[in-house]
Formats: sequence, C-alpha cells, structure tokens
Amino acid sequence: MYTSILELDGNKFIGTLDMYVLKKIQDDLLQEGEKTTIPNIFIKLSKFDMLYISSFVLNTLSRINEIDSDKFLEVYLKEAADDLERLNRFNTIFSYINDIMTKCLPKTKESKEESIFEDDYLLYEDKDWELDYMEYIWNSIIGRNDNFWNITPKNYFEQLNIYKKFNNIKTEEVEMF
Repeated sequence: MYTSILELDGNKFIGTLDMYVLKKIQDDLLQEGEKTTIPNIFIKLSKFDMLYISSFVLNTLSRINEIDSDKFLEVYLKEAADDLERLNRFNTIFSYINDIMTKCLPKTKESKEESIFEDDYLLYEDKDWELDYMEYIWNSIIGRNDNFWNITPKNYFEQLNIYKKFNNIKTEEVEMF
C-alpha cells in the first residue's frame, strides 16, 4: 500500500488512494449534489476546486484512520493566525495531494506529456471508470486474488499492462464496453 504523510500544525496524518477511496469520493461528492466521474475528480483537483480538494483529502486520510480524518478537519478549520499561515496550510495540502497522486496513480510515459490513458476512454471527463468491469478484469482475467478495492490505480494499470504485454495483446484489440 502506498501512503503519503500530511504534516499540518505539528500533526502527522497518513493517507492512501485506492479504488475504494475513489468510489468514496464520488459518493461523498454526490451527497453534496456533484455527480462526477473519476477523471473529473482529477481535473477538478488540478483546478483547485475546494469541494473536491476537501473530499479528496478527508477520504484519503480516513482510509487509513478515521480519527486522523476527524483530527485533520479540526486542525484545518482552526482559524489561521495570518495570511502566511493560511498560505502555508494550503501549500502543505497541495503538496500532500501531489505526493499521494504521484505514488498511487499510473506514471506517465517519459516520451510524452500525456498520461498513459492517452486515446483511452478513461481520460475523458464525461466517461467514468467502470469499476465493476475493472474489478472483473482484475479478478477473472488477470487472475489476481487480492481485494480490488484495496489496490491503487497504479497497481491496476501496471498489472493490466503487464498482462497485455505478456499475452501479446495490443491496446487496440481490447474491447471496452
């Protein structure tokens, strides 16, 4: 399990980003009236949307320890002494988000700026990841017996790419539903 540490006001919080967290973020945002896709979550994070940032941080922290999530909220909502302290908090949070995404999401190809989702339906904001289909691929096709909901997107896509390479499957040949 890949984890990241968020240090804020003398407190250390540990979080992770797995398939369960992504689903929880979607559910959390839906309760706030935001029906969204997983790719859109990443887009909104990059645009500094505070609703998405808050949901992302709280859910990644609560995956490891629910108490950390509650404690983080307490620290986060505490009034900052000045603008510099407020700015430092935001920088720390954005650094945490960057770190956890770097550790838990698939790496980009070195030769290209686009993600490995290039030309894939997973990249498009209006197309969601089909988690039930992905779980089927993980368990039945790839033959993994570890819990799909506990794996990171990085693990999933790396294993899928290894399976395709080992079985000489070209990306174009894989039918997406």
